[in-house]
Amino acid sequence: MRHAQIACDLLNHWSVSSEDDAGSGNPWAACIEGASDGQEEAAHALSEAVAILVGVQQEIEDQPPLDGDKVEPILEQATRNAKQAVLKWWRSQHPGAVIEQAEEYGVVTSQEMHALLAAMADGKSGVDWTTDKQAQTRTWERSKVNHLVQLAIQDDHRNLKHLEQITAAQDADGVFAVLYICRLLAPPAPLSARVRAAGWIDLDDVAERIGLQARNAEQREQNRQRVWGYIQFLAMAQVKGQRSIPYYDRQTRKEITTRIDSPIWRWMGTQRELGVGDDAAPICVEIVLAKEWADLLTSPDTAQYLPLGELLGSIPPNQPHGSWARVIGAALAGRWRRNPREALDGSLRMPRKELLDTFRPKEGDYIELLGSRNPIRARQYWDQAIATLVKLEFLAPVGDAAPSAKQSSLPRKGWQAAWLRQSLDLRPGKKMLPAVEACAKNLGPKRPRSLGPKKGKRGPR
Repeated sequence: MRHAQIACDLLNHWSVSSEDDAGSGNPWAACIEGASDGQEEAAHALSEAVAILVGVQQEIEDQPPLDGDKVEPILEQATRNAKQAVLKWWRSQHPGAVIEQAEEYGVVTSQEMHALLAAMADGKSGVDWTTDKQAQTRTWERSKVNHLVQLAIQDDHRNLKHLEQITAAQDADGVFAVLYICRLLAPPAPLSARVRAAGWIDLDDVAERIGLQARNAEQREQNRQRVWGYIQFLAMAQVKGQRSIPYYDRQTRKEITTRIDSPIWRWMGTQRELGVGDDAAPICVEIVLAKEWADLLTSPDTAQYLPLGELLGSIPPNQPHGSWARVIGAALAGRWRRNPREALDGSLRMPRKELLDTFRPKEGDYIELLGSRNPIRARQYWDQAIATLVKLEFLAPVGDAAPSAKQSSLPRKGWQAAWLRQSLDLRPGKKMLPAVEACAKNLGPKRPRSLGPKKGKRGPR
């Protein structure tokens, strides 16, 4: 009975209070109330949820005694399944408050998204972030990047120290949180003019989809706090800039505005556990994507992405080699989409430093490692990261990712700088190959390079 009580406690903790409607925001309590009132659908959903919890209790009791560390993951999965049974009923009763979820999400590679993701990944190290005391702003800018990211003091309760704290709390795991939430709110298909890119986001679901695992209630709350910190940062971070080349509507041939000067989203409401303080992270958050962002993310003329964000997000991020594998994959996706032909024929080369700098990894700062008394660890983490991407079929086992690839000769002393400068042949693997081939096909036939002077104005693209 102790295990069943733990499972019931977990499900009871899921009960939430909404700022707008406490009843509609509490699926578990609403289901119990509906079943008590004789609603057949609610009673069926409740019976299914209880059967799942009773079943896992019986399964545990029929086995030899298990350690708590082994029991909790089983209970977590059972609780998740029970939630889904109740949610299915709740969604039918409250279609306007559906909690969004998805199995897959892409890697958005557009210039404005690149800047936002890089700014998040740089938060922990503070690289490329500056503070302007006079303007009361915190700004991220990087050479050769068209957009900047800026946070400003918005009310009397915040100061520059708060801005520095919220930027320092960002890291490369937030990159995958943005990608997943954007997939939920604005999947890559044109949105109707009357449709808002908005929805309720389950923070536990986001944490799971970006590789933040929880083995107990304390870890689950820590993960929620991290995801909530990402969401709050993104609601404050103004992205400013314009894409470097013009884009044109395929039907009207009119130029599409790509200038951005807004945060990517706003959060409108929260659902919280009953009996917790205001410092606790919410369970769910209602998020509305800014219209200009939604248009760029969903229009076939401007959407830029490759698949397999969920594959990279599934790599455990808490060890350096896993953290490196995630950001190397995200950096490669951007280059492969922009240069698909070269990615396929092996002529695309990327310096190792660029792959580690594009989205700086959360764990294992390569600069600190290479300057340490044991710099060889950086090479070990790199090899492990590449092996992980090959195993997942994100990378092809050819070129510099081949198991038998010969390492370029490096000086015995002071090899670190030469190692970072090495340009690598890393090609899309089996799972990524179809998407990169489609990008190359969309470019049309390759034209021979003109040797004469340029004539006329550059045409629409």
